[in-house]
Amino acid sequence: MSTRANTCPETEQGLRDRIAELEAALARGQLASDRHESLAEALAMVEERQKLLLESSLDAIVFYDLSGAAMFFNAAFLDTFGLTREGVLGNSVDFIPPDREAEYDALRAGILDGKAVVNLETKRLAAFGLERDVALCAVPYRDRAGNIVGHVEFLRDLTETKFMEDSLDEVRDRYRILMEATPDPIAIYDLSGGISYVNPAFETAFGWRLDECVGSSVENVPVEELERTEQAAALVFEGQSQVFESKRQSRDGSVVEFLISMAPYRSSDGAVVGRVEISKDIAARKQIEREMLRAKESAEEALRAIFENAAEGIYQMSADGRYLKANPALAAYFGFYSGQALIDHFKHGGSGLYLDPARRDELLARLKARPRVRDFESQVRTRDGRLIWISENIRAAYGADGRLDYYEGWVLDITDRRRDEERLKRANAELHEAYRRLQAADEMKTAFLSNISHELLTPLTAVRGFARMLGNALAGPLGQAIVPEQKKAFKAVQQGLNNARIIMTEAERLTGLITNVIDITALESGTVEWRDEPVAVAELVAAALERVDALCREKGLELTLEAVDASLRIHGDKARLVKALANLLHNAVKFTERGTVGCRVRLAAERVLVDVSDTGAGISNAVRSILFEKFGQGGDSLTDKPKGVGLGLAIAHKIIERHGGSIHLASKPGKGSVFSIELPLAEGSSD
Repeated sequence: MSTRANTCPETEQGLRDRIAELEAALARGQLASDRHESLAEALAMVEERQKLLLESSLDAIVFYDLSGAAMFFNAAFLDTFGLTREGVLGNSVDFIPPDREAEYDALRAGILDGKAVVNLETKRLAAFGLERDVALCAVPYRDRAGNIVGHVEFLRDLTETKFMEDSLDEVRDRYRILMEATPDPIAIYDLSGGISYVNPAFETAFGWRLDECVGSSVENVPVEELERTEQAAALVFEGQSQVFESKRQSRDGSVVEFLISMAPYRSSDGAVVGRVEISKDIAARKQIEREMLRAKESAEEALRAIFENAAEGIYQMSADGRYLKANPALAAYFGFYSGQALIDHFKHGGSGLYLDPARRDELLARLKARPRVRDFESQVRTRDGRLIWISENIRAAYGADGRLDYYEGWVLDITDRRRDEERLKRANAELHEAYRRLQAADEMKTAFLSNISHELLTPLTAVRGFARMLGNALAGPLGQAIVPEQKKAFKAVQQGLNNARIIMTEAERLTGLITNVIDITALESGTVEWRDEPVAVAELVAAALERVDALCREKGLELTLEAVDASLRIHGDKARLVKALANLLHNAVKFTERGTVGCRVRLAAERVLVDVSDTGAGISNAVRSILFEKFGQGGDSLTDKPKGVGLGLAIAHKIIERHGGSIHLASKPGKGSVFSIELPLAEGSSD
């Protein structure tokens, strides 16, 4: 049993004994009447003091009769267990936890047998079934005859005390776990330097067990570290924590580098009674630091080598523009024999270096605005008077405090590049002028071709007309008037008729050629007057087929057409779309010696495709890239002799492109070709 609770008060019993004596004296008649009054006053005073004592007590006090009903209790009883006076007075209070009922029954039996209970730690139920830890004192309650008529319980609430004890135990457990689990050696020393505690890590690191250390000092401080350690310990005893790097020696004599942390060890009243020393092994870190230092020195040496041997100029410059460092390459750029000579020459700033002094001011202004400047080109005058062009790349270097330390710059001599750029600029200007002249010449050529084509077309029209008239005359009455018996005359008429037909054929060919020249010229110059309207695809295909029908019959080719949906429409210039399709058909007929030339219309994703196919010689990959260019042609598959001048496909391509479409080619040599015109459907056209 714990003895944390105070002993139970016995004032009540003394008062009762005194009252009993007074009452007995009155009964025997041994007191005078005046003493009777004094006794009554004393009795009232005692009862008042008893009431005051009960109400002012911080401990819960309750009187039970033999049945277990609560006959009297103080306010602390109600407050401790969250009860009400009405719910307790005259009732049996059921606030014994089920697991404590046997204990309580034995306790109550002992009290009624005259035994007292002192400082029994147990539990009681408060309101809402909450358990509270209490220290119980209980004594029998007797009447004046000495008979036990009940008992009194004094209950002190230990709930918060128990909670604090449990918390303290938990803190101690955590402290123990922390001390035992930490990998860093920890030792607690008293003021004389003796050890009062070491953790397992201390034993592992230094080789001394706890039982060997406690009450004695351990010589784990090397001689060269004693003075520093004693100075730190003295400051710690004055209340100042210390952290420093030092060495410690293990039992086997090996020495390891540690980061030592010392702090005052205080008693409960705050007095310094020793020190706590935590040692963190930093041997690996120190080794890394040494390796990093060597790497840094090696890198600095490499940087010095780069600085001294670089082909580019390198420098460091102060915020006000003074050179702090300069490598030999920079000195050579500016005509100095060494970097130091350059620095000394421009010790008041580089204002005399730049041909345009404003460039230096502009450079410093840019550096103030942002930490890096790239490709800053300037013309400078060297020490020997030469003018060179340089390009600078500069960045700001800041210290650990965030302030500007200096600028680092890299310089390239770009004199040759600038000279080449000037030459290139002049050459570009000359090329631009030549291009302008070529454009003008091309425009003159276009105008000339347009004019000469129209001039040629006029007499050709007359030639065609007269040849037709002559042919009609020779084939008509004039030719019929000459009979076969007039051999010479008949032969002359037949020859004249053939010549008239040749003249008409060649005139038609020349007319087509000149018309193509006029069309391509107008398309390229943008002078075509387009007449856009809804166009039925069926009408477009029919008109184009009509233009090659006679030529197909003449060559003995079959001209085919698959059925076309009459509702399909596109939007564009009908005459020019007919010409584009007719050019593709004419090209197919021209390069097909036997077989078929066909036309088919199909739909694909809101677009109409018109396929022109043939069974000709096909087109090789070598000439596909030039087919739609002016004068581009594949030639005859047998003689390689071009047919025409190569304008028909170029005209078709430009017309289709103008209508938002395209022309595709699928062909294999020896297996014919398929040219596909793809055009967008007009809005509202049938699917």
